[in-house]
Amino acid sequence: MSLKKYIAASARLGYDNETLLVPGVPEAPDQQLAGDALARYMAWLGQRSVAGVVVNSMRATA
Repeated sequence: MSLKKYIAASARLGYDNETLLVPGVPEAPDQQLAGDALARYMAWLGQRSVAGVVVNSMRATA
């Protein structure tokens, strides 16, 4: 399975019907909350088991 297919199954499509959007990121009012939404999405993706795809969780940087 390609990475795009792996992500496309749970991402949203942008208005151009091509861009994949992480749920919660476009709606976030600031960068901190957008990063939090991305981290939650990546953690959720990491729990899904698909051969050949590994998702590492994000770590906050100061």
